[in-house]
Amino acid sequence: MNTLVDFITRHGGSEYNIVHSLKLLGCDFSGSNISCVWYNDELILNTRLINYAKIFQSQDVKLLENYNSAQTYIFKELGFTSRNLVTRFSNGIIHGTVESNYVGKDYNDIYKGFEDCRLVVWDGKLYAYGTRWDRTKERCGCICIYELNNNMQPINEIIVLPQNANNCEKNWAAVEDKPFTFVYSHNPLNVIEVDRNGKCKLIKNSEVDKNIRYQIKGSTPIVRFDEDRYLSLVHTNNYYEKNGIEYSDYLTAFVFYDNDLNIIKMSDWFVFKSPMCEFTCGLTIHGDDVYITYSQLDCTSHLLVTNKNTIENFINTHKNEIETEQNFWLYYTLAKKYEDERQYTSSSPLYNYALTKINNKHINEELKIECLIKTYSNIVKGAKEFKVKEMINEVIVTLERYSELYPNCCEFYYLIAILFKISNNLNEYARFKQLGDDKKVNLHSYFFKYFNPNYL
Repeated sequence: MNTLVDFITRHGGSEYNIVHSLKLLGCDFSGSNISCVWYNDELILNTRLINYAKIFQSQDVKLLENYNSAQTYIFKELGFTSRNLVTRFSNGIIHGTVESNYVGKDYNDIYKGFEDCRLVVWDGKLYAYGTRWDRTKERCGCICIYELNNNMQPINEIIVLPQNANNCEKNWAAVEDKPFTFVYSHNPLNVIEVDRNGKCKLIKNSEVDKNIRYQIKGSTPIVRFDEDRYLSLVHTNNYYEKNGIEYSDYLTAFVFYDNDLNIIKMSDWFVFKSPMCEFTCGLTIHGDDVYITYSQLDCTSHLLVTNKNTIENFINTHKNEIETEQNFWLYYTLAKKYEDERQYTSSSPLYNYALTKINNKHINEELKIECLIKTYSNIVKGAKEFKVKEMINEVIVTLERYSELYPNCCEFYYLIAILFKISNNLNEYARFKQLGDDKKVNLHSYFFKYFNPNYL
């Protein structure tokens, strides 16, 4: 399959994994969605940090019985929390990293912090915009806009009132040389202007185009490509069901607009590397250079560097060949890379997603066991802080099933034992710990690299 990353790297471009020091992240957070902008002769990156992991279900065994979905969120406190690091990037190196405190008071116990931040420059000033929850009297998700000072800290906040009775506003596309102008929706094409009080004015409204998908969501800001055209990236969801499990892969497309923000060309839908939750919210152009940022499974942060000619060639030659079956090795290799960089929280969802792609005829059982142990070791490692107790019970049920499938693997018994210990069920803890001790001769060498034996 012809993917954007493959096309760019084969035509002289580069891809960078943006990984921050664990000292900066703290033990509870990992890198996720990332955005970019060219500002004051530097490439500025904003990396969203999250306190949760996406745990994907296998096509063979449902990981969590009560969740008939392809993904379930595991988090370490009651709710989803976002933090943001702003960095400068040059010559393949990130530097000057600071945490930007977009957050004032949080009004919601479930969603905390500033989500899916995009960066844009208006009239020579740097702005960040994204979604905050419960910032209005309507108590819902709304767009907030912040001006950033030279220290990358917000000095003003504009709370944009929700539109059309929506309970959550997301994925607006800012127009980089039209201050406070956004494409609110692409089909129908609606363009709005926001004033300093957060009130919106509709300045463009077009009919639905039946020749393209209705559900087109903004991804990146809309940037100047040349004197006659703007460019952005948008996304949609490809929903399907397999073996009783519901999946929702993300597809992405390039969009060209004229100077009046009419859509004049749209590429075929494509993927960055493979069908999964791939999300982009960063696009910026400096001279002939094009910078694109994207994330996979909400747990990786990537930067692509290419040029305008390569982007146009991709749009003109790309064929829509989306596949729903992907090679196990793609996810396994990326997980190993994050493991080597000690990004264990990020590697866990990737290992688990690799499990959904295993062809049992070609991948040996040892690798499948490795993916299972590494994934669930990371889940259990954070289980002491889980406040959703029923989630612990679901993980116990799942691990019991794996202990039946692989009865000689002591790791599954140990992981179950620790979850029972956390749940204050000491009888079951002692029973499963003994089962693990009985099988300890088969201990896998990588287990305690991921896991603290003192938990036992």
